[in-house]
Amino acid sequence: MQNLLVTGYTTGILKIIGLMLLAVAIFSLTIYFAYIMKSLLFGFLQIVTSLVLLIRSLVLAWTSFIVTLLLIIVLSGIFYFGAND
Repeated sequence: MQNLLVTGYTTGILKIIGLMLLAVAIFSLTIYFAYIMKSLLFGFLQIVTSLVLLIRSLVLAWTSFIVTLLLIIVLSGIFYFGAND
């Protein structure tokens, strides 16, 4: 819960999400170009590699975002139920 009060924590999260979206765009372009070139073996390997890296970058980026979201939900619930007693 102290992470939300640390200066720069939310901007760090937003930077991580921005980098994740950039990675998604780059890997999507890589998959698209590999599909267009019709190179069977190397195109397939490029698509598989890009998909693996895409999934790993999504998992790494969303982990910190989900933890922050859960902290905000818990704190909001505590304040809501505390105010309505």
